[in-house]
Amino acid sequence: MSLLDNIKSFLGFSTPKFDGSCSNPDMESHTYTIGGVVVHFPHKAYGAQVAIMDKVIRGCNSSRNCLVESPTGSGKTLALLCSALAWQGVQKEKIRRENEQLQADYLERLEIAERKLAESANQAPQNNVCTTAAQNNVISNGKSECCTNNTKEVVELSDDDLEEDADVFKSPQKKKVKIASPTEIMCDKQCLNDTSGTNQESKEDSAAAAFNAVQNQCADEVSVPKPKFTRPPKIYFGTRTHKQIEQIIKELKKTAYKDTRMTILSSREHTCINNMDTEFQMRKKQRQWRNKTELCKDLLDPRQGMGCMYKVNVERINAHRKLENDYSFPNVWDIEDFVNLGKAKKACPYFAARDIAVTADIIFCPYNYLIHPLIRKSMEINLKGEIMILDEAHNIEDVCRDSASLTVHLNDLTSFMQECEKAAESGNFPEEHAQMRSFVKLLVDWIKDNTEKVQHLDDFNSGHAVWNGTQILASFENAGITLEEFDLFRASANEINKPIDPKEVNPSHISVSSTSKSISDGLSETLPYIFNEVTRNSFRVLLDKKMDSNFSNEFEEPEADSSGWVGRAERRGRNFTTSWKYSLNIYCLHPAVAFKEINESLRSVILTSGTLSPIESFQSELGAEFPIRLEAAHVIDKSQVWIGALSCGPRRIQLESTYQKTATYEFQDELGRVILEVCKKVPFGVLCFLSSYTLLEKLVNRWESTGLLDEISEHKYILIEPRRMDHLQTVMEKFYEYVQEKGALFFAVFRGKVSEGINFSDNYARCVISVGIPYPNAKDNLVKLKKDFNNEFRLKNNDILSGDKWYQIQAYRALNQALGRCIRHKNDWGAILLIDHRFSRKQNVEGLSKWIKNMIGYYPEWNGMIQSITNFTDAQIKRTSVNSETSTEIVCVE
Repeated sequence: MSLLDNIKSFLGFSTPKFDGSCSNPDMESHTYTIGGVVVHFPHKAYGAQVAIMDKVIRGCNSSRNCLVESPTGSGKTLALLCSALAWQGVQKEKIRRENEQLQADYLERLEIAERKLAESANQAPQNNVCTTAAQNNVISNGKSECCTNNTKEVVELSDDDLEEDADVFKSPQKKKVKIASPTEIMCDKQCLNDTSGTNQESKEDSAAAAFNAVQNQCADEVSVPKPKFTRPPKIYFGTRTHKQIEQIIKELKKTAYKDTRMTILSSREHTCINNMDTEFQMRKKQRQWRNKTELCKDLLDPRQGMGCMYKVNVERINAHRKLENDYSFPNVWDIEDFVNLGKAKKACPYFAARDIAVTADIIFCPYNYLIHPLIRKSMEINLKGEIMILDEAHNIEDVCRDSASLTVHLNDLTSFMQECEKAAESGNFPEEHAQMRSFVKLLVDWIKDNTEKVQHLDDFNSGHAVWNGTQILASFENAGITLEEFDLFRASANEINKPIDPKEVNPSHISVSSTSKSISDGLSETLPYIFNEVTRNSFRVLLDKKMDSNFSNEFEEPEADSSGWVGRAERRGRNFTTSWKYSLNIYCLHPAVAFKEINESLRSVILTSGTLSPIESFQSELGAEFPIRLEAAHVIDKSQVWIGALSCGPRRIQLESTYQKTATYEFQDELGRVILEVCKKVPFGVLCFLSSYTLLEKLVNRWESTGLLDEISEHKYILIEPRRMDHLQTVMEKFYEYVQEKGALFFAVFRGKVSEGINFSDNYARCVISVGIPYPNAKDNLVKLKKDFNNEFRLKNNDILSGDKWYQIQAYRALNQALGRCIRHKNDWGAILLIDHRFSRKQNVEGLSKWIKNMIGYYPEWNGMIQSITNFTDAQIKRTSVNSETSTEIVCVE
C-alpha cells in the first residue's frame, strides 16, 4: 500500500479512483472511445458532435490549441462538456497513480538512505523514525500518544483539498498540520513542553500537506530529494454572458458528468445579497453607490466600511463537502440556486463561489474574467497549466484589444489628483498619495500642453491627435513621465492597497474614490506596455476632444421629444452651455499583446463558436498557433433550410447596400417592397438585420411617409430594436407575444444584442433577412487606426493580415452571427435571405460560414426568388403541423 493510502487509511477513508468513467454510471448514455478516452454522451451523438469531441481530446492530449466552429443547434455545448470532462477524468486517474508511485519511491529511497546512515555510524536501524512518522502519521496535539491516555485527534482529509489546488487561487495562509516528530513517537520528554496544540487545525488541510510535513521532519536526518506532486488540470469554461452560462449549466445537468464539482465566477451584481438600501447607507447619507461592487468594496474597506455579515458567514457555504453533506446541495448548480442558498444561510454567494473554485474541477465564468488582467487579478485566477474553453469566441480579438487598452478623461484625472491631495493631508499614507498625485499631475499637464495638436477632421464637434509607441514614449519622457516616475507611482499604489488591520484604521483618514482607484489600476496595467520596447509599437495613443453640452444646474433640464431633439429656443432659455471634454486613449491594436500571457500559461486553449468564420484571422491576430481546426457541418437536413442571395426587387431595381445607394429613395422603396412580400409569404416571426441605427431610422421614416409601413403592419406587427439595452426585455416580450398572433417583423442591427445574445428558435425566426454586408464604420477612429496598424506591420511580418483583409473579416463575422439566429436545433426550419447584389460575385460569398456557403442559391431575378421561398415555406408547413404549439419560454435578456 502506498504512503498516501497509509495516511488515508489511518485517517479513516480510502482514496477515490478516477478512470475517466462518468460520475453518474446509472444514467443512461451512449459511449464513444476517442483518443483513448471513454466519453459518455446523453444520446446518440451527431456527426458534428463526434468531430468536436475528437478535436477537443486531441488538443488536450497534445497540449495544443483548437479552433472549433459548429453551427448553432448542432449540440456544440454538450460535446465540449462531455469530451473535456471525460479527458479530465482520465487525467485524474493517471496523475493519482503517478503521485502514488512518487510517494512509494520516495519512501523506499528514504529507508535506504537511513539504513546507510545507520551503517555508517556502525548502528543497527532499530527504529526507522522517519518512515515510522510517515507511515503512522500521528496527528499530534503537541503531545505524544502515550502522554495523552492514548487519545488521538484525527484531522479528516480528502482528495478534494489537495494543497496544490490552492495554487489556482490565492487564499489565506494555510494552517500547518503538525505531525508527530520521531522523538514524540518515542515519547521524548520534550513533547511535554510543547504547547502548540492543533485543536483549531482546519479540517481542510490536505494529505499532501501531511506528507510534506513528514518530509520536512526527515530532511535533517537524510538527504533525499522530495517528490514533486502534480494535479490534473482544471477546466475554465468561459462564454460571453452570465445568461449563456445558465444555458450551459442546463446542458451539464443532462450529462453523466452532472456530479462534477464546479463553480461559477460572476459579478457582485449577480451574486451579492446585500441590499444597497442598508443601515450603513442611512448612516452615511453622503455616500451613494452606483452599483453593488462599490457597496461591497466600501463595506469591506476597514477605512470606510462597517463590514458585511454575509462575508463574515461565508464559511457556511464555501466548501464543496459542506454543500454536499450539510445541505445536500447538488454539485452542479446555477447562480440563482447558489444565491438562494446564500440568502437562506445568510452567507455571501459571491465570495463563496470564489472560494470553492479551489476544489472545483470545472469553473464557469464570462470569458472577459479570463482575458482581462485586472479582472483576473481581482478574481485571483491562476491559469498556469489549465484548460481554457471559450465559447461564443467570435469576438475574442476585440476583447483582447480592449483588455489591454485604457481611456481616461481629463476631468477624472483632475479629480484623482485632488483626492490624493486630501488623502495626504488627512495623514493617510501621505508620502504615497503625494507621489501618486505628482504622477497624475504630469499626465494632466501633458494633456493640457498637447490640446493644440488636436485637429478637427470631419466636423467641428470633435477632433484628435495620434502618437505611435515610439512617439508617445518620447513625448512622455519630455514631459517627465518616465519609467522611474511610473514605478514610484505603482509602488505607492501597491503600498496603499495592501490589506490593513481594522484596529489600525484612523477614522480621520480620507481615501480616494472608486473611480480614482479604477484609474490607478488601469494605469498600472496599461502603461508598462508603453515603457516596454517589445510591446509599445502595438499601441497608439489618441488624445481626443468632444463637444460636451450641459444645462446649468440652476435650471431644470428640458425633456427631449421622441427623436431626442431639444429645441434651440428651449436651450437658450435654459442657460445651455458647451465645453470641450478631453480624453486620453491608450489603444492596443494587436490582441496578441494580451493573449500571449494567457496562451503561454495554459495547457490548451479551445476557441469555439457557431460563427468563427472567417477563421484565418485568429492565428494572425492572437499570435498563437491553432493547429487543430474544425468547421463542422450543420446537423439539420438540407430540406429544412432555404438560403438565397437576391440582386433585385419586384421592380427590377438592383439592390446593392452601399452607403451611397441606401441613401436613395429608389433603394429604400424597393427594399421595402421586398420585405413586404416576404412577410406575406413567411408565417410567424421574421428578423431583418440592417447595418446601423441610422439606416434603420432612415428607412422607417421613408416607409411611414409612403404608407409602406402600414401595408407591412397588415400582415405582421412591427418592432424595432431599441438603442437602450434596458428597454430590450420589454420589446422582446412583445415580440414573443405577437409572433403567436398574426406574426411579427423585428428590425435589428448587426452587432446589436438581438444579433448575438438572444435565441430565436422555431416560430420566432422562420426567416432572417440581412441587408448588405456590415462593414465597420470606416470613419471610426479605432477602425482607422487598426487598419493603418495592420498595413504598417504587414510590411515587417507577412503573417499579419492587411488592413483591408481585417476589415472584411469583421464584416463577415458580424453577418454570420446574425444569420445564425435562424436555425437553432435539429428539428427547426427557416429561410435566410441575403439582400445585396454583391453576393452574386464568388469572392463575396467566401467569408460566409461553411454550412451557409454550401447551401446558398443565387437569384438574379425577383420572380424566381419569391416562388422558391414560397414553395419552401409551404413544404415546411405541410411537414410540420400548422397548429403545433410554439415554445412559450421567454428568453431573458442580459
